[in-house]
Amino acid sequence: MGEFLERELGCSVSSGWLELEVQGKKLCMAHGDGLIRGDTGYKVLKKILRSRLNIALYKLVHPDVGIPFAKACSRLGRQASNEEMKRIVERLFQEVALLKFREGFDIVVVGHVHLPYEKTQDGKALFVVGDWIENVTYLVMEDGTMTRKMWKDAAGERQS
Repeated sequence: MGEFLERELGCSVSSGWLELEVQGKKLCMAHGDGLIRGDTGYKVLKKILRSRLNIALYKLVHPDVGIPFAKACSRLGRQASNEEMKRIVERLFQEVALLKFREGFDIVVVGHVHLPYEKTQDGKALFVVGDWIENVTYLVMEDGTMTRKMWKDAAGERQS
């Protein structure tokens, strides 16, 4: 979706780590997939789905077929139990965030795992954003502090 987001919305898309300083804090952000050891099945599937050939073929498929197919693939990735997702986010903290903290980063932000999660240690924090479809969560940084929010409508009701 990088080309689409860049062309249609003017968004910058990064395929690796995005490292920046915001409000006096060093942040690094990534989509989050493929960062922890293992998960070989997903990594193989990702290579297949992101191959130039398969992307070109997908563009030939009518959206009425392609979108349901993409949603089905996405649901397969979210079938992990809540306990399994908790193990994954803890591994993200141990295998990724702690390394980034040693490199001097204050905040590590990842997506991919659809479970909203945050863990702070020694004033440094890992945030897993969550997702927009089920949890309707997003992050806000104000005065050097990152917080998780949930989208609500004007009447204060959670939107989903």
